[in-house]
Amino acid sequence: MSDQQFAIALAVFGLVVSAIITYLLNKNQRPKKSAHFFIKDFDLVSRDLLNNIEEIEIRFHSLLVDELRIARFWVWNSGDIALRGSDVSGGDKLKIIVPGAEHISMLEVHQSMSRVDVKCELVEDGVSIEFDTIDKDDFFVGRFVYSVRKLSDRTKDNDPKLVGSIAGVSNGIEMLNLEEYFKETHWSGKILAFSMLIYPVSFVFLGYGAFEIQENVAELGVELGRFGQALPYATAFLGVLILFVGVLYHISWRRVARVKVPARLRRML
Repeated sequence: MSDQQFAIALAVFGLVVSAIITYLLNKNQRPKKSAHFFIKDFDLVSRDLLNNIEEIEIRFHSLLVDELRIARFWVWNSGDIALRGSDVSGGDKLKIIVPGAEHISMLEVHQSMSRVDVKCELVEDGVSIEFDTIDKDDFFVGRFVYSVRKLSDRTKDNDPKLVGSIAGVSNGIEMLNLEEYFKETHWSGKILAFSMLIYPVSFVFLGYGAFEIQENVAELGVELGRFGQALPYATAFLGVLILFVGVLYHISWRRVARVKVPARLRRML
């Protein structure tokens, strides 16, 4: 087998092996119990938006306030195992709290499927959440209005947040900013595909070209030296390195950053 044929065969072999490894890593993940949530709130009306005009008052349930805000929340099963209400301990129930709220009202809840039995109720400091079963890829969405007495009371620490835990969810119910997530997570597959494409291209074409240069120069009776002799192999090594980095990045991204987000939930954003 000539050097050129060897380079081509090795490139194809590496491409096939990397594709098989990536497929197996994606397929053979252990089932896990996981849940995520996202809360987004924004101004409905505030004294800042009204330029602090003294003649205009903002009242909510007859109370004079500085700001009205709408909060929307998403909670979904991001794992492979159904979440059950019996897994929520009595002393650590799920609840969305709004520390800076003066009054909370107008709660609306929508389930992804009719089989998702979720009950949300307004309580003094937020919204309590109870559910029967949330299967894989199921979710529910809700929204409510709350008032802030003084703008100075609204700080980052007083933003709406979900508290409570579900047995078996080792990391707790994690917050995930869906807007930022969809901007960032598309790159892993693209980087992997790019590295798998560059690998055979760099290995075959550049390596093949280097071998051709070696032969042509040798026919002229010119000594290539160590650098010229090592050029094809250095090119092949570069192709392997690019592929290795791409696969490694893809694996680490799947383990650390990737979260399952139901397709129906994506369409609601």
